[in-house]
Amino acid sequence: MAETLAHNRYYGIAIEEAMPRTFVAIEATLRIVLDLREGGIRQRLRVSEERILSVDWRKEVRAGREPITQMIGRAAYETDWEGIIVPSAAAANGHNLLIFPDKLRPGNSITVLHADRL
Repeated sequence: MAETLAHNRYYGIAIEEAMPRTFVAIEATLRIVLDLREGGIRQRLRVSEERILSVDWRKEVRAGREPITQMIGRAAYETDWEGIIVPSAAAANGHNLLIFPDKLRPGNSITVLHADRL
């Protein structure tokens, strides 16, 4: 929800115009995930949490540049990670799990919980 509201604020979309939204819960079984919550991982990638959180990726894309956040995501995808955990710029101490469904290893899965209620 915090990510959606941050997106709406960025573009000046009033909450009442942006709602309603449907949110779903998922259950993910993954084994190969790049976890950027880990300082040692960020050090190896030579990127700070502050840099990840402060980049205005929309502005970078409009300027024709690939933001560091998308570089990391692309590299993770191209090297066959199943997903990546990144800090949330929208929620203090929050994180987002990004899943690459076509990279799931045998036995791993993504399941929408209570899909019959949607």
